[in-house]
Amino acid sequence: MSHLKTWVRGSALLVALGFLALLVRSQWPALRGVDWQVRPALLLLSLVLLEVTWRVELSIWRFLLSRLGGALPWRRAAQAWFLANIMR
Repeated sequence: MSHLKTWVRGSALLVALGFLALLVRSQWPALRGVDWQVRPALLLLSLVLLEVTWRVELSIWRFLLSRLGGALPWRRAAQAWFLANIMR
C-alpha cells in the first residue's frame, strides 16, 4: 500500500507540474514582454505575507474541521490542505 501512495502522490505532482508548464508555455509571449524587476525587500515581504495567509487559512480550516468532529494535528492538517490545494 505504501508504494501505491508514493506512486499516486508522485503522479499527482507530475500532473500538476505538467499543467503549470503548459500554462507557462501558452503565456510565454506575454511573459517575455514584461520588464521583470526583482526587489528583494518586496519579495521577502510578499513571502512573509503568503506564509501568514496560509497559516490563517489553515487555522480556519482546522477549526471548521474540528467543529465537524474531524480534528487533525497541525502537521497532518497542513499536508492534507496543501495536497488538496495542489489538486485544485
